[in-house]
Amino acid sequence: MTLPRGFDERRVPRLLKTWGPWIDQQVRKAEGLRRSLPDDALQSLPATIRLAALDRQWAVTYQKSDKRHARVVEAGDDLRVTAPDQEAKTQQRVLRRWLARRARRLLEPWTEQLASRHGFSYQKLTIRGQRTRWGSYSSSGTLSLNYLLLFLEPELVRCVLLHELCHTRYMSHGPRFHGLLRRLEPDYAALDDRINQAWHTVPRWAWQK
Repeated sequence: MTLPRGFDERRVPRLLKTWGPWIDQQVRKAEGLRRSLPDDALQSLPATIRLAALDRQWAVTYQKSDKRHARVVEAGDDLRVTAPDQEAKTQQRVLRRWLARRARRLLEPWTEQLASRHGFSYQKLTIRGQRTRWGSYSSSGTLSLNYLLLFLEPELVRCVLLHELCHTRYMSHGPRFHGLLRRLEPDYAALDDRINQAWHTVPRWAWQK
């Protein structure tokens, strides 16, 4: 337990007694989430990459190269990461760039299709690596999507896209926004719960910067 400076340590036993059940509950929850992670989720570099949104998996190998720039070479279900050094940060960075390219190839046409079908419009779409959001929409008309969406199941990705597209009409999360979103996605509430939990399934290497 970390205590602020000047805190009366005599209060600690009472605090532990009061908050003990909640602490135990959170520990069990964290352990359950850890067990649900893929085997290599906490590794700095993946041996395999599975993108649920694409229903595809790749085996990843790493090679030192005499070339100046790191890159990812994709051949079928294999990825070869070549870099002038063997630093994990360099290899992670080039893998994240590969993710961003893959995300654009999937998300840009998918978003355009949904926008056309439901009468939405936006000025520009960007693919980024946000740390706390799956997507966002700005008042200037820019729709930003997180390349980490590739780790989500397709129905969750579609829900996120519809969520952000609804913001092109209603910027706030008010009743009209939620009414529109529920009309387009009746299972929104259940899907939203899964989307919030999905952060725990994103592998460590994809987060690090």
